[in-house]
Amino acid sequence: MSTAKNTWRCLTPAGILFETETQRPTRQENSVLTTRIRNVTIPSLINQSYPASNGMVPLAMDGEQAASPKSPTILFAGGGTGGHLYPGIAVAEQWTQRFPNSRIVFVGTDRVVERRIAQANGLEHVSIPFQPPARALRKPWSYLRNLRESNRIVGDLFRDAQPDVVIGLGSYSSVPAVLKAKRARIPVVLLEQNSIPGRANRFLFRYADHICLTYADSVRYFSGRKPVSVTGNPLRAEVTELRNQRAVRRTKPVLLITGGSQGARFLNDLLIGFVRQHRSTLRGWHVRHQTGTDAEAARIRVEYEHADLSADVRAYFDTPAELYEHVALAVTRAGATTLAELACLQIPALIIPLASSVNNHQLYNAKSHVESSCSQVLTEHHAKDVGVFNKTLCRLLENTAALEGEVVHAVSSSDGDASVNVINVISRILRVD
Repeated sequence: MSTAKNTWRCLTPAGILFETETQRPTRQENSVLTTRIRNVTIPSLINQSYPASNGMVPLAMDGEQAASPKSPTILFAGGGTGGHLYPGIAVAEQWTQRFPNSRIVFVGTDRVVERRIAQANGLEHVSIPFQPPARALRKPWSYLRNLRESNRIVGDLFRDAQPDVVIGLGSYSSVPAVLKAKRARIPVVLLEQNSIPGRANRFLFRYADHICLTYADSVRYFSGRKPVSVTGNPLRAEVTELRNQRAVRRTKPVLLITGGSQGARFLNDLLIGFVRQHRSTLRGWHVRHQTGTDAEAARIRVEYEHADLSADVRAYFDTPAELYEHVALAVTRAGATTLAELACLQIPALIIPLASSVNNHQLYNAKSHVESSCSQVLTEHHAKDVGVFNKTLCRLLENTAALEGEVVHAVSSSDGDASVNVINVISRILRVD
């Protein structure tokens, strides 16, 4: 009786090759399987990474070419603000250069600014209704209902995307996906942008396989507990490319006012007061003002028009070029990503940290930044004294020529190496080149 012979080869995650030879009689009525297994260890394959499929992965049948392992799928968890999203976008850009066929998915909030950033950058984005845990005490039933729905959405996303690694970007919206990854035994990497880690990352670090920090001072919060790397704060390619274009200046230098992606009413009010009292100081300037909301933009635009000043006022500037091009001086909050971008572009700034930031982390961000730059920090307490703020800004405006000649970079986050550093961490965890 003639038989058909098939040979399969399967590789276990431990790097052991099983060769299986199956003989099947051609007559269906007497079909009996005869299997011979040979166990062969191949050292050159042990350190390679292969996608798991019930513990074994078919390589090829005799006479066929082995299929290439699929490109890793990366899931970025967290958001809510540009400060959390942009480092993830920067890492995603760098990753897709190395693995063009990878699937990149972001899961975060449904906030307007996050939807806008996701749309502007062409992201595959999934929103969840997860709320800050602090709301559990005030509205427990609403919190539990949104928690359950968030877990359902994240579960569906994991079944569809089958991520190989989850990157936590900080903020409460990163929690459901990171916890799901831990339960599914999927590697987790956390990105911490601030000098003092936020609540989410301080809760989630125990579930992480690696933590990437912007500032060396942050190591003490995780040292001895989990693998930690000071990678710097990843910056988008559009930001680093702008650095080479800053030699070309427009007729008027640009004064940038920004409270980050959400804006800052406190800064908006300070600038309105400055415009009313010192409009002549701004005659030789073009003002670019990011307000955070359309209502604020309309309110402030009227003030610049009344003062007959050159100004571009918007709720949000969608690209780094729109925001930073030709900027000679900035008035800003102290979000870690904003400071990293200013450092990269060598833009001096008057920094007014948000006093109500968690653990006053913005003040520590600002202090770390000014140690290696010619920027200046003014606390909210001092900035509330209109005379102090106006005097400080007038002096900085007058000294712009001297400031532009200074090097304003922050060592930990002033170039594009941070993205590469994070990619290297992820690659080592996944054991891919």
